Amino acid sequence: MKKISFLNFILFLCLLFIVSFSGAAFADPINDGVFNVKNAGWFKSSATPCNEVCKRQGADAENEMGTYLCKIPSGQQLYGNNFSSNSALKKLCLSVTPNMKSVKSRRFMCLCVR
Repeated sequence: MKKISFLNFILFLCLLFIVSFSGAAFADPINDGVFNVKNAGWFKSSATPCNEVCKRQGADAENEMGTYLCKIPSGQQLYGNNFSSNSALKKLCLSVTPNMKSVKSRRFMCLCVR
């Protein structure tokens, strides 16, 4: 039987520690339906552009390069874009799954920031 060196044992423990806590690093830190300490929150939209949803909450919609950040609540969290400047797309959240499948939804949540 091969002996395990002390250094390999320490490396194994470090790897085990990192892997065991990696799920928490990918969790969504922003709560749904309420503003948290950082004054950001996800709010439901039923085919309403994110800028209007957030305006009702007294906040601004988080935007990136001219689109608003949205997520589609499903079995897996899908983050996407809400294009409020485009009349055909402003009522949708557009996303892509890890399998590269395009997803469109009229039921989505918008990220609002105060």
